[in-house]
Amino acid sequence: MRTRPASSPGLVRQWDGLLKGFAHLATSAPNSAQHISFEKLLANFADVDKRTEASQAAQAEQDQGEFRRLLEGYDREFRRWREQQVTRADDFSLVELLSLVSDENRHSDVLAWLLSADVYRATHSQGNLGFRIFLAELGLPAHYADGDYSVEREVPGKESRVDIEVRGYGEFIIDIEVKIGAGEGEAQLPREWCDLAQRAESCVVPEAHVHALYLTRNGELPSYPRFRPISWGQIASVFDKFGEQAKAESVRWFAGHYAKALRKFIVQQQYEENGDG
Repeated sequence: MRTRPASSPGLVRQWDGLLKGFAHLATSAPNSAQHISFEKLLANFADVDKRTEASQAAQAEQDQGEFRRLLEGYDREFRRWREQQVTRADDFSLVELLSLVSDENRHSDVLAWLLSADVYRATHSQGNLGFRIFLAELGLPAHYADGDYSVEREVPGKESRVDIEVRGYGEFIIDIEVKIGAGEGEAQLPREWCDLAQRAESCVVPEAHVHALYLTRNGELPSYPRFRPISWGQIASVFDKFGEQAKAESVRWFAGHYAKALRKFIVQQQYEENGDG
């Protein structure tokens, strides 16, 4: 009985490089023509591999030659993509460069910055624009942005501490619990809700205008039903729209760049969690 010949070391190295290249393109440019082209290459290779297993040595050698041609095609696509990056630098991410990808506190700071209209703290100088876009994205009452409101970080209560709180005295309270990698602490959300309800009572806020949001990568359901799940994908959309509407060029650049970084992080995390990385 004839067996399939072993792959050459050169092909093994090429295959390893192929997979690494695919992982890179999947995270940095998931919808690019190069990525789509490469997916076709993988499908072709799978077909080649099946035929090789069923064929004899002569056919296996022919199929390996076809695989080499597939590798050469991918190499051309990848080189073309790299040449484009000279003027685009799609891989550049300030968030990753500063090692802030998994830093919940820094992401909370940026979100609070966007939501704030305080002339001293909101250095974007766009007033309540970010908050108005945020409310529209989540379907919350637009009139919350009409009056005076404050945005605070790490607001303490008797039993908990909330990451971000947006409050209009006598009008509304929005608490946002921010998560990147960590899960819920023990009875964390019930304790936060208890503190939120007490603050709402002291600020004379109607119960219908008290909102607790649970922000995670993909909008995972919280364990406590009083909290509403929202995702970082929604926040990326808010930053996109903020960048489109902001009047300051530097703010437009940062907002768009940050939205891109959030999406790259989310896509990469999903890719790894699905076991494809």
